[in-house]
Amino acid sequence: MFLLWALPVALYLFYRWSVATYDYFEKRNIPYVKPVPFFGQVWSFFTQEKHAVDVASEGYYMFPNTRISGVFTLRTPAYLVHDPILFKEMAIKDFDHFTDHVTEITVEHDPLLARSLFFTNGARWRHHRSGLSPAFTGSKIRNMFALVAKSAGDAMDRLVVSSRGKSFTMELRDLYSKLGNDAMTSISFGVEVDSLTDPENEFFLKGKRLAKVDGLPGLKLLMTTILPGLFKFLRLGVLYKDVNDSIGSDRSAWTSSATTGIDRSPAAILLTFDL
Repeated sequence: MFLLWALPVALYLFYRWSVATYDYFEKRNIPYVKPVPFFGQVWSFFTQEKHAVDVASEGYYMFPNTRISGVFTLRTPAYLVHDPILFKEMAIKDFDHFTDHVTEITVEHDPLLARSLFFTNGARWRHHRSGLSPAFTGSKIRNMFALVAKSAGDAMDRLVVSSRGKSFTMELRDLYSKLGNDAMTSISFGVEVDSLTDPENEFFLKGKRLAKVDGLPGLKLLMTTILPGLFKFLRLGVLYKDVNDSIGSDRSAWTSSATTGIDRSPAAILLTFDL
């Protein structure tokens, strides 16, 4: 008998809690994408009806004549900036007011992810940002292009050899995944790999696990948004432990990579480690 009335009451209270913040933009007379209870704007992403990029830009196309619009990530309100002039002011003139990220990811449990610019804030963010800037000078970008061109050229040469003069079928997603991995590994870590002929190489396998946001890593990343306090209390890490351990142990290999006539200064080291 108790469950007959307790369950509906609990569901109602949960619903009221999930929508409690959804009047944020209405009170401020700011146009916003109508949220789905609890999920906010990201429901269509969870159901895979829309790509993440389409979900993020929904307000931009829905309200083309406004400078900003509102979005909800689950229960959390956020602003989507439409006006490039306003964005420039935020990025330059008022930059100090818009640097921090809301995150409970710690260096202790996620040494790689927590050092990324996307998951740091305050003084640490400024330290990493200033350290990363030298990796994107004009000369470094030209060197990066040379590495991308070399990776693409090598991949095409291997495909020609593999075809043996005959037409063949290949999954483009798999091709681009391997080509992208080789280019990013060369640029970021100064290591040359060949994922087309050696798909079991450590960088490709670990890269796939690093980019994997479904399953357990996806649930833990979602937890940092829904229950950040509990995530921090449980001392969890988002990435797979073997990925963090592998990348950390390979640091010496990245920093001591041999040059082959092209500058391979590993840009990612500046971003992911305190040098």
